[in-house]
Amino acid sequence: MSDEDVRLKQPEKKHREEERTDLWLNTYSDLMGLLLCFFVLIVSFSNTELIKFRQAMGALQGSTGALTDAPGSSVVLKTITRPDMQSNIKLRNNLDEFLDAVEAGYTDEIKNNDLSVEKVEDGIIIRLGDHLVFEPGQAQLKFEAYNILEKISKMILVNEYSVVVEGHTDNVPINSVQFPSNWDLSTARALSVLKYFTDTAGVDPNTIIAIGRGEFKPLAPNDTPENRAKNRRVEIFLNYVYLTGQDLLESRNFNKNDY
Repeated sequence: MSDEDVRLKQPEKKHREEERTDLWLNTYSDLMGLLLCFFVLIVSFSNTELIKFRQAMGALQGSTGALTDAPGSSVVLKTITRPDMQSNIKLRNNLDEFLDAVEAGYTDEIKNNDLSVEKVEDGIIIRLGDHLVFEPGQAQLKFEAYNILEKISKMILVNEYSVVVEGHTDNVPINSVQFPSNWDLSTARALSVLKYFTDTAGVDPNTIIAIGRGEFKPLAPNDTPENRAKNRRVEIFLNYVYLTGQDLLESRNFNKNDY
């Protein structure tokens, strides 16, 4: 082989060597992609049922007083719980006074299952039969409804409950001009109760939401007039833990023991 042939082949050899030097980038890019997927999974797992974690931490804060919402903490606790045992005693006393007032003033309604109060793990559910607060097919509050709603609003204000108002119907279609579906009727009824609490009673709008459930959360099968009457109701859920916004909505949706 002549010197000229050697000189001609040297650039080609050098070019092949340069091509091989950047092969490590393929492995590096694969590694970075795997790390990105790994951190995405970590973040998604860390957000699982965050609301339950917040409530548990808030409850611990209220019972021990040892936890604080430090500015530098990685989790911001949006819950405010009763600060000491004295507040918890006051809470129970207020509830007992409320139950006594309800039992004394609404004996017939309780007997006919038009009004009930149920204690659940994280709060109280007050169920009002639809004809106790509304005319058939309407969403405007009856005059008779103001008395019981006033008692409930006082409970909310004294104890700083968070509130979820839910409207429920039976499965009979309504299809009126004002309310094309049971969704519309149930939502409008929940909003009427909410507006009484905020506009008339002075409940903080940041701590109350309204939900229309339509016919999809029945208490009983819609197979008899009596059962359909049970399902036409407004539920007022008073949450012991002070929540706002999305946290309040999630607290109601995650509660599987309500029904």
